[in-house]
Amino acid sequence: MIPERITIAPTSYKDLRGRTLMHLAARLGHDDILRLLISETSQASTLMNTRGQTPLLTAIEAGSSNSAIL
Repeated sequence: MIPERITIAPTSYKDLRGRTLMHLAARLGHDDILRLLISETSQASTLMNTRGQTPLLTAIEAGSSNSAIL
């Protein structure tokens, strides 16, 4: 089910705040989804939202320590 949704909403899609699916998964602590998204792109460490935050910084700010470790 998740891979089909990634096809519908590519990993490069950004919302009005510049957040990607990785930012949202990291913020919400969805480690399984985040792991899948990381495997689909090599840009994980360079994707920034409008605040200049990468998914890693988003995870740390949200207290999602497991997501930050990924």
